[in-house]
Amino acid sequence: MNSPKQFINISSPFDKVYDSGYLITEYDNKVYIKLKPIGDTKHSKKMSYARYIASVSINRILNQYEKVMHIDKNPLNNDISNLKICNFSNKEIEEKETKIIQIEKSKPSNKLIEAYCDQCGKKYTRKSKLLHKHNFCSVSCQHKFYRKTANYFNKPISSKYIRKNLINSITT
Repeated sequence: MNSPKQFINISSPFDKVYDSGYLITEYDNKVYIKLKPIGDTKHSKKMSYARYIASVSINRILNQYEKVMHIDKNPLNNDISNLKICNFSNKEIEEKETKIIQIEKSKPSNKLIEAYCDQCGKKYTRKSKLLHKHNFCSVSCQHKFYRKTANYFNKPISSKYIRKNLINSITT
């Protein structure tokens, strides 16, 4: 639940871009600040109050690779002595991205499973997320299956296919 608005005075470096701001506490008990740009009544920017205080203390807006950490791990303690600015290098960012990719690869939807071809009965492996109503080991098996079951799909069978089957049935 949102708390009532607590308006604050905007300090440098934010006073050049924003004319007003207010504090809000959200459901996760973290304190955020909503900043209203000068001359714009419709839009606002929301950022953590800890980030705002750290930016004001060093008199510059933090870039996207800088993060503000609470030393005592209490997100409600936004005293400047409790805040620490951490600068993430490109290596650390790449490591985070690699961990995300590894998590995605280990999802069960990408797991290889054994399946049987509906046309020839051959056993093959395939990703579990790619299984359908009918499964085939190859494209040629898929075409053979759908030609046999063309009546099931209400599709006309080609005359070339009919002639081929007639010749095969006469010779056998």
